Amino acid sequence: MPTLTPMTLVPGVLLAAAAPAHPGVYGVPIGSAAILRALRFVNTDSVVRHVSLHLVANGATVGAKNRVLGPFPLGPAGSPTSILVDTAFFVLESGDYLAPFADVANVVAFRADGAELSP
Repeated sequence: MPTLTPMTLVPGVLLAAAAPAHPGVYGVPIGSAAILRALRFVNTDSVVRHVSLHLVANGATVGAKNRVLGPFPLGPAGSPTSILVDTAFFVLESGDYLAPFADVANVVAFRADGAELSP
């Protein structure tokens, strides 16, 4: 019987200035699936920064066809618009991965929560 395990998929990273290649900041283990339930982006910089997110299918690369967010502006640190929480529901298949990035490296924090479904 398959097991659904709620978990933090990405415990917290500072984003790079370009979309990461496979396996991104989180890759679905082979033979499993994942549910992405909550995303959090936090700008720690003193100026507006822009974030993007790609959900990339196994065997594919980052591109316009798999962008699901952005570029989205985040206000300066401490402002009401410095945080973006997205509770969209995404299903990721075996080998799929998350590729978030910001317009400048190491100033936007990212966290993702959800669950993995394993056989």
